[in-house]
Amino acid sequence: MSFLKILAHSSPTLCPSSSTSSAPIEPFIEISSTQGVTARFLPYGATLTSLFVKDRDSNPVDVVLGFDDVKGYKQDTAYVGRTVGRVCNRIGHGRFTFDGKQYELPINNPPHHLHSGPEGIALKEWEVARHTPTSVTFRKRTNEEEDGLPGDAKIDVTYTVNDRNQLVIEHGATCNAPGVLNLTNHSYWNLDGSQSVRDHLLQVGADKYLPTDSNDYPTGEIASVCGTKFDFNEEKPLSFLCDADGNIDIDNDMVLCDDRQSRYLSLYYLMYFSILWVLCYTTMG
Repeated sequence: MSFLKILAHSSPTLCPSSSTSSAPIEPFIEISSTQGVTARFLPYGATLTSLFVKDRDSNPVDVVLGFDDVKGYKQDTAYVGRTVGRVCNRIGHGRFTFDGKQYELPINNPPHHLHSGPEGIALKEWEVARHTPTSVTFRKRTNEEEDGLPGDAKIDVTYTVNDRNQLVIEHGATCNAPGVLNLTNHSYWNLDGSQSVRDHLLQVGADKYLPTDSNDYPTGEIASVCGTKFDFNEEKPLSFLCDADGNIDIDNDMVLCDDRQSRYLSLYYLMYFSILWVLCYTTMG
């Protein structure tokens, strides 16, 4: 069974503006492909700060949300663009048992522990282990004394842009003992640079989803998407997710279909008879 996390918000307090200039203010780390895809990063959180692609007129468009300086990221509480771990998402009430030992973690998203808490790798400076014109690898070492999770780990994340207009993100870790590891990139996408994503079209190959309680924690039920706002087997605008106040607020796990050809998320925006499109695909499951 494969899961894919869907997170979308329309609240302006969660969404910093996309970069309006192709010239960086901070000395960000940059990689570029020969096709004109440019990505920028900060070692703080191994963060993807900008991803420029060309529109139909060959103008650069930044399709991820970000801040123009390090200060913005250090004040941010929405994990914009960060590498999150060692365990992303929530650990119920900050407690779990592993290999016969119970672990107690700080509660930073009451009543739960979120994104590995205040000592998570998303809030740390990373080493730049390797940097080429088209690729950068960040490295972070962490241990049980630091983040409260079992064992020690050396974690790498490599970002690569290629000539197929792809941004490839590879996560990996070397651990000295059995432990827990669940890494992710926490970017927010906005394909046209406007103030709203309501007109973006979403399609997800998922026939089930995980309902959550009032604290966004899974109830343990696996429910069908049929007849719910979570049915995106056919593309729909994100406005389909709006609540009574017109806000988009979804933070759920989708259970991907067993068919390997259906394990994807597709988000795209139609503009001037052209398409800006992001496709996520997994072979896991």
